[in-house]
Amino acid sequence: MSGVIDREIRITEGATGKMATGSVVRIADTCTVGSIARTADGSAMKTVSGSMVKSAADSMENTVDVSMVKTADYPAVVMAGASVVIGVDVGGTKVATGLINSEGKILAEINEALEASEADPEITILQVVRHIRTICAEAGLEKIPPIGVGIPAVVSREDGVVIWTPNIPAWRDLPLCSRLSRHLGTTDISIDFDGNTAVLAEAWIGAGRGKKNVVCLIIGTGVGSGYVLEGRLYRGSSYIPGAVGWWALDPELVPEAMSRRIPSFESLCSGPSLIRIANERADRVKGAKRYPDTYALFAGYDEGEPGAVEVLNRAISYVGMGCANLVTAFNPDVLVIGGGIGLEYCRRPKLYGEICKTVNNISQPIAAQHVKIVPAELGRVAGMVGAAKLAFDDFGYQ
Repeated sequence: MSGVIDREIRITEGATGKMATGSVVRIADTCTVGSIARTADGSAMKTVSGSMVKSAADSMENTVDVSMVKTADYPAVVMAGASVVIGVDVGGTKVATGLINSEGKILAEINEALEASEADPEITILQVVRHIRTICAEAGLEKIPPIGVGIPAVVSREDGVVIWTPNIPAWRDLPLCSRLSRHLGTTDISIDFDGNTAVLAEAWIGAGRGKKNVVCLIIGTGVGSGYVLEGRLYRGSSYIPGAVGWWALDPELVPEAMSRRIPSFESLCSGPSLIRIANERADRVKGAKRYPDTYALFAGYDEGEPGAVEVLNRAISYVGMGCANLVTAFNPDVLVIGGGIGLEYCRRPKLYGEICKTVNNISQPIAAQHVKIVPAELGRVAGMVGAAKLAFDDFGYQ
């Protein structure tokens, strides 16, 4: 495989691979079928196939067929019989599935937009099954290894049932483990709330490694959290202790939250909420700018646009309060802030500084002095890696 990566190629509508139109990869001038391509931000590597690879390297207008992410040592590691499991992260907008070893290294990975239906639960199930079969076939695995699945949902772990998830309406009271088992022919399947898988990952090989008490706050499409306390994952009485998106942080919003059954904290700082708040402001304020997505909103903040600055300054005050409450309640060694929106807050020194300032000012003083507030290290792969750790832990697979 080529190790030199020096060109960017934008996937166009003619691409036949799994990457969406507009995605960008980098490949070497001399890459061939099976070479490594890397996403433009350098965060992932993808195998390349197709007959037009060389010409695509010479033109940003041509297409390239991108299949599955692999690390350079992937074939040797798998063929050597190393302990591996499958980690699946079913997110708010995407599904990520990876083959991961006992050191937390991702050997192969597939990412796709979430396929979901309001009526048919099988659509998303078949997407997960396709990912798992593809990875195992590419790896030459004769037997499907243990599988861990993280979901933004209320789950019953003993029964392997998804009780409710807001992102996939058809997954209500769904026996997910048995349905996956029926397709894949294995019973080594475990599910959990995605706040739990995120904190498992960060405590294992991420920002909380080596610490006994780790709390993770995830802010993205929604808001959730997870807790490793005294070295063990805390799941609560009904497997949903991390639903902090439901916290009431503003008394003026309590009546609306009660009448509409909406999460209060989540409605103040999650990605969709930020856009709603910004555009409601634009409707009220003459000449105010509307924002199509959070990328534009954060870019507007960086440029000093009044609407973006106002919205994000207000949101960060609530994020700070949420973090302060977590620090006071759990007295952690580390508070890890993750999720796509959480990481955007942390990347901006002023917003990150406001979080730390709020924690220092209103948390229990001894707890505030002890805790370290850090951005998540694993980024978008935290859920997938944590789901793999779930499989290692649940099935004693070393």
